[in-house]
Amino acid sequence: MYSDSPDGEYAYTRGVNRKAVIAGTPAAIVALVLALVPAFTYVSGFSWFVGAILAAVTYLLITDRHAPFHAVDGEDIAVAPRH
Repeated sequence: MYSDSPDGEYAYTRGVNRKAVIAGTPAAIVALVLALVPAFTYVSGFSWFVGAILAAVTYLLITDRHAPFHAVDGEDIAVAPRH
């Protein structure tokens, strides 16, 4: 699961998940506007939640949810091998 291989299960472009950045950037801008613009005083306390929900929904819409999934045990990296 945690591999530096460019063709690994969770490989990103130079270590960056571009779809997460694409989803997070507008959500962060909306959250900042809600928090800092005086016209949104009544909802400014919820700006973090609005931004997080907006980012999650955007990410779900743009990510490939039909890609093949491979179950990985992970025991090799979690437990020292017995000799």
